[in-house]
Parts: sequence; C-alpha cells; structure tokens
Amino acid sequence: MLKDLHPAWVAQGDDEVECLSVEIWVDNFPVRVVTAYDKLERKQKFWDFIEREARNAFENGAGFILQMDSNAHLGEEVIESDPNNQNQNGKLFCDFLE
Repeated sequence: MLKDLHPAWVAQGDDEVECLSVEIWVDNFPVRVVTAYDKLERKQKFWDFIEREARNAFENGAGFILQMDSNAHLGEEVIESDPNNQNQNGKLFCDFLE
C-alpha cells in the first residue's frame, strides 16, 4: 500500500448493493474510487448508489473513478464501430453519464 496516497474508506454498499468507495490523494487532489459489481436483480439500487457517490465526490471537490464490470454494451451511437447493439446495462451506464 502506498501510504502517500492517504487511502481512506468513504462508503460501502449493503446486502442490496455490492460497492465500496475509497478516497485517495493524487498530487494533493482527492479522488474517489468506487469498485462495484452489478447484479441484474438489483440494478436500480446499484445505480442509485453510484450516482450518490459521484455526487458526493463532486460536492466535496474530489475526482471520481468508477471501476466495475457491468456487462454494458454501449453501441455504435457511443463507440464508433462497436459491433454490439446497446443493451440495458449500456443504457443505464449512458443515463448515469448524462
């Protein structure tokens, strides 16, 4: 562990949401790193948590990094030459980005 990053636990999900939010410092700038796993039956609670964490980071002047496996296909409208059509996970991710 790099102690100069000053890692600090910020928030975690619960039995409904598998997420963990940690804040690190990079060149004197706080960055929130969220690790998340999305299960089909819990999508809305999952995305509500991610949105709350992104908003919280913004309100506290921190950057935001989201690391996750959402099985999202964004489609050609978002990624040029994407061979996949946008799926539900891709739509949810695009909605979050908006």
